[in-house]
Amino acid sequence: MRVIKSRITDYGEPICVKLTCLDENNSAVGRLTFDKPCSFNNEINIQEILIEPNKRRSGIGTILLNNLKQLSVTDYTSCPIGVFIAPIDNVDIDVLIEFYQSAGFEVQRSSETQDEAWGLF
Repeated sequence: MRVIKSRITDYGEPICVKLTCLDENNSAVGRLTFDKPCSFNNEINIQEILIEPNKRRSGIGTILLNNLKQLSVTDYTSCPIGVFIAPIDNVDIDVLIEFYQSAGFEVQRSSETQDEAWGLF
């Protein structure tokens, strides 16, 4: 597996960037999009992590997160990484929280609803 980085938008701040995980056939099997830190927010904000349904729970999300953590050190002077966690595609919120916690994120469930949480690395 390899990860490539590309810019999605550059219309001002924040700039959105995409990491794409490619398999041995160069097929996209997962992607992570995030907003770069900018003048009004010194934090990387994960917008989404999407993994092909038949490839879930095989380490692709971890590969993408690890690449983002490395970018936070090399390209963005070790700024924090934030994420809003909410279930999509019938993935249970507890599975998502466990995923982010296993990657070293501190996760706080929303006090308003149990189906949302915030994470910070």
